[in-house]
Amino acid sequence: MQPSHQPNNIIAQKYQIINTLGEGGSGINFLAQDLQTNKNVALKALSLHRINDWKAMELFEREAKILAQLNHRAIPQYLEYFDADTDGEKHFYIAQQLAPGKSLAKLVEENWRTNEQQIKYIAAQILEILIYLHSLETPVTHRDIKPQNIIRDKHGKVFLVDFGAVQDTYYNTFMRGSTVVGTYGYMAPEQFRGQAVPATDLYGLGATLLFLLTHRSPADFPTDGLKIDFRHRIKVSDDFADWLDKMLEPDLEERFSSAKEALEVLRGKRKIITAAKKPMLWKAVVGMGITTILTISIFNNYKWTILGNLGFKPPITICSNFYEMRDYLNKGGTPDLELYVEGKYDRKFGYTNKRWNLLLCALKHKSQPAVELLIANNANINDALRRARSVDDVKFLIAKGADVHSRDKHLQTALHYAVSSYEKEVIELLIDNGADVNAKDKLGNTPLHLMFQNYTSFQNLNIQFHRNLYRKYSSMSIPEPRLEKFKLPMIKLLVNNGANINAQNNQGYTPLHFTQLNWDKDEIKYLIDNGANINQKSKDGKTPLMLGAVEGGNYSILQLLIDNGADVNAQDKYGDTVIHFALKNSHHPRARYWIKRLVKSGANINTKNYNGETALHKSIKIGQENGDYYQLIIRDLVMYGADIHAKNNHGLTPLQMAVEIKDIVKGLDELLIKHEEAYHQCKNNKIRFYSYKGIVAFECSDIK
Repeated sequence: MQPSHQPNNIIAQKYQIINTLGEGGSGINFLAQDLQTNKNVALKALSLHRINDWKAMELFEREAKILAQLNHRAIPQYLEYFDADTDGEKHFYIAQQLAPGKSLAKLVEENWRTNEQQIKYIAAQILEILIYLHSLETPVTHRDIKPQNIIRDKHGKVFLVDFGAVQDTYYNTFMRGSTVVGTYGYMAPEQFRGQAVPATDLYGLGATLLFLLTHRSPADFPTDGLKIDFRHRIKVSDDFADWLDKMLEPDLEERFSSAKEALEVLRGKRKIITAAKKPMLWKAVVGMGITTILTISIFNNYKWTILGNLGFKPPITICSNFYEMRDYLNKGGTPDLELYVEGKYDRKFGYTNKRWNLLLCALKHKSQPAVELLIANNANINDALRRARSVDDVKFLIAKGADVHSRDKHLQTALHYAVSSYEKEVIELLIDNGADVNAKDKLGNTPLHLMFQNYTSFQNLNIQFHRNLYRKYSSMSIPEPRLEKFKLPMIKLLVNNGANINAQNNQGYTPLHFTQLNWDKDEIKYLIDNGANINQKSKDGKTPLMLGAVEGGNYSILQLLIDNGADVNAQDKYGDTVIHFALKNSHHPRARYWIKRLVKSGANINTKNYNGETALHKSIKIGQENGDYYQLIIRDLVMYGADIHAKNNHGLTPLQMAVEIKDIVKGLDELLIKHEEAYHQCKNNKIRFYSYKGIVAFECSDIK
């Protein structure tokens, strides 16, 4: 599931996305900041456009309803459930307090080791949570207890999260005639026939503890019938091994009957009571049905073919373990599987969450046997090349036959990817191996275009079409403005190797257009000095100066463009001039300065767009919505010689618009009255005066 939000997105004018925490069948979890309290929260999102089954909405709503009823210190507090339209998609959201710490899965991935005492402490805490859930007036069965859903803080306290699989919610289809929910390896046998009781959660907890002890998925252990054979693989006391054995009983009658009983035995307050056992296979057949037993038995040969179709994925540890990789491939796994890898904060690249295919993941974990195994199984080395950031990885993949000209489904090459990651050495290596510096992707962007594309600025610039397409088609991150200092050497590298400075993408934008999003004077000067067409128009007629005006680059950039011949009177396809664009600038002091500089540089302040609007018309219209600062801009325009009598296509003059609006053009009386030429214009005709709250304006009665 592709994350539907990116860092810095604002949701419902209340939450700002910081990072992706993880994803599951019932939605994607984001780390977000509550803009009202400045506290970080966990925000779970479900896109109405991306669900494969409408009943998923029932699951999501049920999760919100149950969370709202829970009140336990180890379950993050429910905050709210709401829906919102985001970028044209209907989303539903659940906001919760953020559980501090890391998931047990993440800790194991970081090679965290623990001992029997700490394992027991974790077990006791989860059992206390389960006692609370199972003893509610309407008992709640979690049904998806696993390492990813248990968060441990630095003090050893744990929290249970993700209630997307709670009892009575929608069951995902496992195969015709059977329904299951949960995560393979942590699911009790009864879940394979769609049944879940409180003791089901005990099995999931037992499997989680086994994973913590061995750093190995319970699904990878040998079994005796349906019972996991684990004792010879762990070093714990006999009492604890007996307790864990009972937690993992496949037969409900043999498992602990409740979380309370399991906790009392764990703490030594009760002894394990073992009932006389019936033959396990017969009980399983009677209890589960022939179809379910046959289904489980074929997992040994087709496990990952089946689980892959259900959306299950192996743990990240597969990348560093040759034997796990071999087992995965031998049991129907695809060598081109993508894994979601939680990242850390990097000073250069920000949050580095990634989707790695298995080959790249194995390369990152320096598992050469696993790498060779994947290549022998026809893993897509071209896809790995596009995503590789390491020079060594790129060299290795090229040596193995990866094609630097290969493209993904969005027509992006490895060079597009390398540029988006600011990997100068990788860029050099790809060029040395024949990469096309002028290759265009599906949006028509060359690698040089991507050097200047900035997601944050795209939110402010009125080129929504382009931004939405990139979100839809691009699998790359888009550079952030804090990385400008790294860019110029790479820009020079591309240009020196033949990159076309004036290449236009599908919207007609050149790299110089996009420099106006980043406001970097050195980059702009370099492009101009090397032949960039400063007055090149996009398909909708926008010049770089127009984008600079609406985006509000700093004053030295404005002067640099003008000094190098930027046309201050250029008009776009709608007739808007650079001054019209400057009026759209949300940074009002900067807009005022730009207008002043443009007028001094020869901009015609009375040019009309195709609606017949001059800059004065436009400023009065915008000022109605943007407050007092536009009064200063309007006064400036009048002082610069704006025609107060110019009529738009509706026959309205700026003067008439100002009087109609009545509340924005304060203090124009002295400006208008001091212009004696206006009085001379009327000669012997009557002068019609308009007055409102100190505003005095006039028209000659015969002016039409």
